[in-house]
Amino acid sequence: MITSTVKLVEPLADYVQQLLMDDAPSERTDQLESAAEFIRERRAEDRPAPLIFICTHNSRRSHLGHVWADTAARYYNLQHVSCYSGGIETTACNERTVRALRRAGHSVGIATGSAAADSLSNPNYWVQNFEDGPPLLLYSKIYSEGNGHIKDYAAMMCCSDVDARCPTVADAAIRIPLHYDDPKEADDTPQEAQRYDERCWQIGRDMFRLMQMASA
Repeated sequence: MITSTVKLVEPLADYVQQLLMDDAPSERTDQLESAAEFIRERRAEDRPAPLIFICTHNSRRSHLGHVWADTAARYYNLQHVSCYSGGIETTACNERTVRALRRAGHSVGIATGSAAADSLSNPNYWVQNFEDGPPLLLYSKIYSEGNGHIKDYAAMMCCSDVDARCPTVADAAIRIPLHYDDPKEADDTPQEAQRYDERCWQIGRDMFRLMQMASA
């Protein structure tokens, strides 16, 4: 196993160690290998390897993918990788997503100080996963507008709905159909936290496997 040179915040470090010991097969091995090959090719050419995680509302699965992929890329010191997220509609980073990230050990807080950051309908969140380095900024945005107009990236399609509604993804170099089930189906039910935690674990495990394959 590759040993990371960066220090995760606690208790995220314990959670990640459990992820790394999970050897259950993934239904997305082929898709993860395609994304890993994209990263390996970019590294070999000394070119950036941006990933944009795309879901309809940029509210749940795309944020989980964004956070976990960034965490795993830094864990494996993949400096060519940069991670973003977006949707085809703007809503908000759902508060249930935030709670699931916190339960996993991520340090998540409200970002303040500007009109956009202080928005009640679409608040900005900082996510700090490492003791050193800048935090991630999470909020809902259109994938083609809110990420600095990134081009030539891997479009990580997090749900089947957005994949079907976007036959063409603007400026993408490759399209990876991940298609995770939506935890929203359990909203306001006794199974809500469990469903979000399951999706958080599943996406986290896949992103660590992706970055491990890409670092080989």
